[in-house]
Amino acid sequence: MNTPIELLLDGISVGKILSFTYETPWATGKVEFKKSSLFHKLVAVSSMSSFDLEMDELDLEDDEEEKMWEAKLKELGITWEDLKLDYDGRWSVIPNGGESQPIYSPRFSEQGFIDYRL
Repeated sequence: MNTPIELLLDGISVGKILSFTYETPWATGKVEFKKSSLFHKLVAVSSMSSFDLEMDELDLEDDEEEKMWEAKLKELGITWEDLKLDYDGRWSVIPNGGESQPIYSPRFSEQGFIDYRL
C-alpha cells in the first residue's frame, strides 16, 4: 500500500498512517492522529482487550467482575460507549491514490502504532 494512508472512523478522516508493513492477515503502521485525545482514548480501549482476557481467566462472579470493569474504565478515563470505538465496520483506510477499503480489529499502541486486519 502506498503511504500516507488516510485513516477514517465512521467515514471521517481522523489521521494518517505514515509507514506500513503487511504480514497476512495483519497490517501495522505508524499512525499520526489529528486529535491526540482520540489517540489516547483508542490506546485505552485497546488495553481493555487484554483486561477482558484477564477477566475471563479469573472466573469471577458477575457482580465482582462488573466492579472490576467499572474500576478499570475509571482508571483509563473511558466509558462503556468508548469501548465501541474499535467495532468492525467503523474503520476504513484510503491508500495514497486508492479507494476506501474497510479494516478490521484495529488495535492501537502507546508507541503510536496501529495493527489491523485487511
